Amino acid sequence: MLDRQKMHYRNLGNSGLKVSRLGLAPGLSTSPLRNTATVNSSSVPNVNGSAGSLTSNLDDSAEQILTVAYEAGINYFDTFDIGQLGRTEIVLGKVIKKRKWRRSSYAVSIRVHRSGIAETEKGLSRKHVIESVQGSLERLGLHYVDIVFAHGRDPTTPIEEIVRAFSWVIEKGWAFYWGTCQWSQAEIMEAFSVARFLHLIPPLVDQSEYNFFQRQPVELVIPELLCSIGCGSVTWSALANGLLSNDALDSINSFNDFYQSNAESLAMLQQVNEVKTAYQSTRPLSLIEMPSYTYLSERERITELTVCRQKVKYLRPIAQQVGCSLPQLAIAWCLRTDFVQSCLISPSSVEQLREQMLALSVIDKLTPEVLAVIEKVLSNQPILSGPINSGVIPNNMQRRNSRSGNSTKIAKEAQNNRRRSVASGHRKSISSSPRLSISHGAGIRESVDYSSSYDRRPSHV
Repeated sequence: MLDRQKMHYRNLGNSGLKVSRLGLAPGLSTSPLRNTATVNSSSVPNVNGSAGSLTSNLDDSAEQILTVAYEAGINYFDTFDIGQLGRTEIVLGKVIKKRKWRRSSYAVSIRVHRSGIAETEKGLSRKHVIESVQGSLERLGLHYVDIVFAHGRDPTTPIEEIVRAFSWVIEKGWAFYWGTCQWSQAEIMEAFSVARFLHLIPPLVDQSEYNFFQRQPVELVIPELLCSIGCGSVTWSALANGLLSNDALDSINSFNDFYQSNAESLAMLQQVNEVKTAYQSTRPLSLIEMPSYTYLSERERITELTVCRQKVKYLRPIAQQVGCSLPQLAIAWCLRTDFVQSCLISPSSVEQLREQMLALSVIDKLTPEVLAVIEKVLSNQPILSGPINSGVIPNNMQRRNSRSGNSTKIAKEAQNNRRRSVASGHRKSISSSPRLSISHGAGIRESVDYSSSYDRRPSHV
């Protein structure tokens, strides 16, 4: 098992908050923390934060997972739970209270997401943001959280209202930072520019899916955001929603074999869907069933899933040669770059937690030769299709990274990005760096140059 002294920590984005390179997100899996609290219809947490009375006691396995993680040095806990209406927050709050952890010794993040069926219980309106944060604090039993994420961009809410709402939450003392989840680069830059223009608080960190088969957002967007505005990255789904997990592999393969062999006949699709529904209740979603792949047709999903399974077969011998398991190789691969400050894991048992924490010791074994072999197997390296905004590192980023010893690495990666841009004919001079135009009504438009410095103020044109 990993000792606390061997846990790695990184500054989150352009802040002084140090988080462990492995974060715990139990709500994203079928772990006991999702199923510990059985909540009846009269005790479902609502948007006002009423958690009601639990009908079961705290499960020992859920407490053990959190306790082992905390004692091993994991200081970052993400409480988002898909469709569980705050159960993970309730369980985490009870463990914190029972174990009497010092509030200053860990960081907790929550997300503003759909909290009910009413129209006012979804989106990123000021009303829902404030009420959602209040509900999470009550379920956790905390006075404040460290990070609050805006889960998904709400196209019906103006960006100014979103930025003002999260800035108000921070000024109220309910959170220290706010970030985005599943936002595009343009949306993050728009929020940053509006926050700077209105002298509000910009987003600090972005959460994105990142694994062997989902690479584009993190590898193309995050390095540019970190270099230009100091936006960090927290990733999730390192095991591709169970596709790379040891214990889930057998059940997933069994289902996929049936799915692939029978989907050729349209008459069998209904029976396939019934089997698919039955498996949903007992295992995590496989890669192709996640929202990222909903745009694919049935036949395209079969093809994509078959390709992923073939790649997994070639990745296992690589893991054995490195001297680790496939889950450890997948997590270490996600943490190989300093652009990813923390990777969220979702173990379903203490044994899985201990195995996945050992991935930190595998990072140093990922030599350029090993990474080249992995890259050859994956054959899905993202390709830059447009111009790079800038590779300039803000002065305050350089000062902070010089203390942590990462400035050379970040500067070198930024320089490589610029060189690749030159080779592809997309480079622009500093004088013609991109500017983001924002409309503020009454015929006033403001152009923000975000490529030169993190502290640069917008100039009117």
